[in-house]
Amino acid sequence: VSVMCVHRSERIQEICATAD
Repeated sequence: VSVMCVHRSERIQEICATAD
């Protein structure tokens, strides 16, 4: 299981996607 988090500068938003 891997977790990737991406932080965007344009909008203060944290996108995390989980993949087995």
